[in-house]
Amino acid sequence: MNKIKYKIKNLFGKVLDLIYPFDVSCAMCGEEIKEAVGSGICEDCSKFIEPIEDGRVVYDKLKVYSYTQYQDVARKIVLQEKDSNKPYLTDTTVFYLNKLIVNYNIEADYIAYVPSSKRNLKRRGYDAMKIVATKLSERVGIPLLKNFERIKDSVDQTETETTEERIENVKGCFSYKGKPLNGKRILIIDDVITTGATLNECAEVLQKSNPLQVSGLTFCRASVCI
Repeated sequence: MNKIKYKIKNLFGKVLDLIYPFDVSCAMCGEEIKEAVGSGICEDCSKFIEPIEDGRVVYDKLKVYSYTQYQDVARKIVLQEKDSNKPYLTDTTVFYLNKLIVNYNIEADYIAYVPSSKRNLKRRGYDAMKIVATKLSERVGIPLLKNFERIKDSVDQTETETTEERIENVKGCFSYKGKPLNGKRILIIDDVITTGATLNECAEVLQKSNPLQVSGLTFCRASVCI
């Protein structure tokens, strides 16, 4: 059964490569990419993904690095890689997350990610952040952290209004039952950060295993006052 699933997944990936060849056709507008830079989007679209001057922000006690603001093309990438059945756009997200790691010289022993809810996983058929984290792990050579899971669904954070509601909404949603993390540096991946409630909850769970450091890494930062 696993071999059949792998063949189907591999075939699906090849079909997408034919429709949107990476670094040949722009994953956003479909136009030809004249100069390959690795992002999977054309020069015109990439101009809308401007790096934040200082991508480091501390949310509560968690330092989070973000590449760009949640707007324009970046916002479309985030929404479409999850809710428009375009998982190949995760390649673009990985490209910019890798730039963050290089630009800020970020070091880690494990990469974790914010797991999708069972409700969204059933609706979408895949976990975009798992794909992103797996690809980033392979690209930078940092292993994925196993046994970090979502154990309870929550209301979508976009449906909450205040920071307090967001914090309460994700309480008890995650669990880590892996080996002790003594002295390890963990990097948690997510697509967008708004108030930091979700990443802070993930970090709080992981910190119970005594890591040396837990940080966050996101493609986008929503425009809110911290």
